[in-house]
Amino acid sequence: MGLLITTASNSVTGNTIGFNSTAGVQITGTSATGNTLTGNLIGTNSTGANLGNALGVSVSGASNTIGGTAAGAGNTIAYNTGDGVQVNGAAATGNLISRNLIFSNTGLGIDLLGGANGGIATPTVLAVASVANLTTIDYKLTGTATQTYTVEFFASSTLGSPAAQFLGTVTTPALTTSPQSFTATFNLASPIPSGQTSRRR
Repeated sequence: MGLLITTASNSVTGNTIGFNSTAGVQITGTSATGNTLTGNLIGTNSTGANLGNALGVSVSGASNTIGGTAAGAGNTIAYNTGDGVQVNGAAATGNLISRNLIFSNTGLGIDLLGGANGGIATPTVLAVASVANLTTIDYKLTGTATQTYTVEFFASSTLGSPAAQFLGTVTTPALTTSPQSFTATFNLASPIPSGQTSRRR
């Protein structure tokens, strides 16, 4: 069994977690709130080896943070035989999953099940244009009118694989309709190869 968290306000940082027949980290139960998981290697190590767990991170508690916006807060979650991060159940709300490098898992990078995190829909990338110092990404977001949404963009390491390079974050204006289309612009020194951009909400 991997790391099991059933209480509140725990901080887990800087660990290498692998070879578990269950989730590498499981945050579960109504008391499991306000926990933070930062700077960990889950399913891999500092050399990039495959240490896959059955699942990377499993969350059924509320208001937990996986990663974060501070330097080094993101986790690397790779090579797990299930999802990278799985959030499960309508009670699992307000969980922040931010700036993690999630790639080469057999399942989804992030999987929201049973109404978790309010059942937020994954944005759809419509088009990408990328040359040196200018990358534009057209995308469509389904949500609730009058609300704003924060969207993170990543590039994959190989065509069709999940995100391995963080590109940047945008916050949308308040939606006036749903779905609604937007364009994100990033100043990247190197262009992104075709088909290697993904998004998270």
